[in-house]
Amino acid sequence: MEILLSLFLAATPILAQDKQRTPYTGEDMVSSGTHCAGDLLIHPGSLTWTTVYSQCRDVPYRVLEYKQNGSDLHAVYQLKTHDPECRFRILVVDHTDTYIEVRGKGWNVAGFESFTAYRRNRPPEQLDCIMYECG
Repeated sequence: MEILLSLFLAATPILAQDKQRTPYTGEDMVSSGTHCAGDLLIHPGSLTWTTVYSQCRDVPYRVLEYKQNGSDLHAVYQLKTHDPECRFRILVVDHTDTYIEVRGKGWNVAGFESFTAYRRNRPPEQLDCIMYECG
């Protein structure tokens, strides 16, 4: 019993850290367009990202990268799923309040089918969507 309690207490800071590294909880984000129509909701421990081509629902994730500077944020998630409906294994979430040419400001989400595709960062191997907060 004491060993289980010790393991739980040791894991608690790690779980709290992942909760702090979740960039967006609460209201849903939506996107529109031919490829990106859908929504995104990130909770501590799982996320849902649906698009025309992929349905990733309540997928557990691991945070690979997390950087925050004021309201600017960059997070990379590895999705832990084998569901064929979910085509993405890596999800990159960026937020900025600074206006960026073509993209504007706000949330940008990119999905990659593999870690290799993420590292190559080539447009044909990713789905890149601008997201808007609801509510």
